[in-house]
This record gives sequence, C-alpha cells and structure tokens, in this order.
Amino acid sequence: MALWMVRAGRHGEHEPRFFGDNKVYLTWKELGEDLHDLNDRAAIRKRLAEHFPAATPAKLSNNTGQIAAFLLEMKPDDLVVIPRKGKSAMAIGKIAGPYVYGGTAEIPYRHSRDVQWLNLDVPRSAFDKDLLFSFGAIMTICAIRRHDAEKRLRAMLAGGFKPSNTATASQAAAEDEAAQTLDLERLSKDQIATLIGRKFRGHEMARLVDAVLKAQGYTTFVSPPGPDKGVDILAAPGPLGFGKPRICIQVKSQDSPVDSPTLNQLIGSMFDAMLLDVDNGPAAFTASDDDGPYDDRGLAAARAALTIAGVLAVGSARVDRRFEQHLRLRRSRTGLAERRPCWPVLKPDTTDE
Repeated sequence: MALWMVRAGRHGEHEPRFFGDNKVYLTWKELGEDLHDLNDRAAIRKRLAEHFPAATPAKLSNNTGQIAAFLLEMKPDDLVVIPRKGKSAMAIGKIAGPYVYGGTAEIPYRHSRDVQWLNLDVPRSAFDKDLLFSFGAIMTICAIRRHDAEKRLRAMLAGGFKPSNTATASQAAAEDEAAQTLDLERLSKDQIATLIGRKFRGHEMARLVDAVLKAQGYTTFVSPPGPDKGVDILAAPGPLGFGKPRICIQVKSQDSPVDSPTLNQLIGSMFDAMLLDVDNGPAAFTASDDDGPYDDRGLAAARAALTIAGVLAVGSARVDRRFEQHLRLRRSRTGLAERRPCWPVLKPDTTDE
C-alpha cells in the first residue's frame, strides 16, 4: 500500500467536489476523453505530446508521472492526503475504487477515483516537519515514499494525531527527491504558525491579533480575560471605529479545528443595539438573583454581543444613580462607555374607567 498527495486545485477550488462527491479527480481540463486505453507510461506520454505539442521533455515527463500515478498506480486501500486551502489543515482518505471515466460529467470532473474520507480537518501542526516538507511538493499528484510516511500516517490514524518529531525539515530536504519542487510559501507559513502557536497561547493570541489590527488602522476593543460569550475582539476602521467593515473576532489558539457551536455563537454576536430589561432594572426588585445581567460579567457579555459602535439600552422602572456610577467606575471591566442617561418620566394614568 502507498500514500499519495493530491491537490484540489491551485486555490482549493475543487475541494467542494472532492469532499462532496467522496472522490479525487484528475483535473486536467485538456484531457476530456476516456483514458482507459492508456496502459503504460509510453502511451500516456504520447497522448500528452498530442495535446501539448510545445511542451518540453521535462514537462512531459513530469505530467506523465502524475497521470500514470492516478490511472495505473493508485490502488484500493492506499491513503490519500489533500492539503487544504484556506485553512491550516489536511484531509485524509482511503482510495476506495479503480479509475472511473464519467463521459457525461462536466470538465474537469470526468476522471475520478472513489475515496472514503477518514478526516477532513487534521491540523497541519499534528504532522512532523519531515512529513509537512514532503506534502509541500508543488505537483498535483505524487507519491509520498520517504521516512516511512505511509506507515506513520496509518499509526496516526489509529492512535491520534501527535507529532513524533522523528526528523527535521532540513533532514527531509537533504533526503527527499521532490525537494527541488516545493511549495515554499506553504512551508514558510507552517514555520510561522508553529512559532506563533508556541509563543502566544490563550489571551496572548488575542493581544497579538489586536496589535495586527491596530497596525492596519483599525480601532479595536478587546474583551477582558474570561467568559466573553463568543467574541474576543471588535474592530472597525477609523479613529473612532465608526467605519466599515465592522469585524467581530473570536480568537482560538487551539490546534484542533473550530467546531460549529463556536461559529454559531460568533455569528450571533453582531448586534447594533440591545435592550437589557430583567426584573424592572438593575435593582432586581422581585428576586435578588436577577442581578446577574447587570454585574461586570453580565455587562461584558452584553458588550461582546454588540458591534463596535453598538448601543446597549438598560430598562429600569426608576432612576438608578448607583448603576450610573457603576458603569463609570467599571468601564475597563465591562467595555461599556456610559453615556448621559435618559430615565423615564412616568405620566399618571388618566384613562377613564
């Protein structure tokens, strides 16, 4: 059995089809015909020469090897890795069938192999540096043979994704035959991500993101450490933060992918205005345990649910000067800038009975 690396487009544009169809595709747009008659590399090279008469011998050899891998060399139960675009993760699957030609499918989705996807979001940080280096080959399809890669990946699937640090990137560079054609941008990003992950954990990551946003001209508010109900940073352009776009950011320093509940919590935290009215106001007339929404934690949670220029209105049955003072004194904890209050003027009921 073998381990294959297949790319789902230069920008990941084929990922929805790969994962939605449970397949990997040979996405050469120029090869729309059935390729079952190509039984060896010589036949593949001849066909490519017909399609690409201006191609250099080196280019023909490179493409011949990739197409031969897809048509002739992949076997059921071989592992396949897809470097994800748009996220720092890998998708891992298992080849589940032979080469199939779908003549009625749109180009470039006519050449495929069925795949059983095992994990679509394995963090790149879970792989040793030598494996990441091998996955950095810029070819669309290639076999990953060095450093017992296939055996190690199966062990990772069985026992969890924890790097073993068995080899360094420099060792891989010296030994890997594909080292001359690497995605250097991706490898550089991996090294930067590793350094940031080591230096900035927890709330320190939020401080780093905040500094980057400020350097780009944003006005920001960073939630205090602790429960923030889904938002760590609110940001908007301009000296007062009234510009657009207005951004809500939840910063995560974990290695695992962000789950759906976390995303749903963030999506729901983007209100321009909110009315807080529990038990007739901050004094909590009917039950003492109703004052939670008005303490530091409750107000910080309300602030986190607002856009950077959002307004929190507090309903109250009477004027509450203690609460006004509380807002002024605890601004650093709640993140709320107290404005001139507008207390209600109660008009006597003059309705005829």
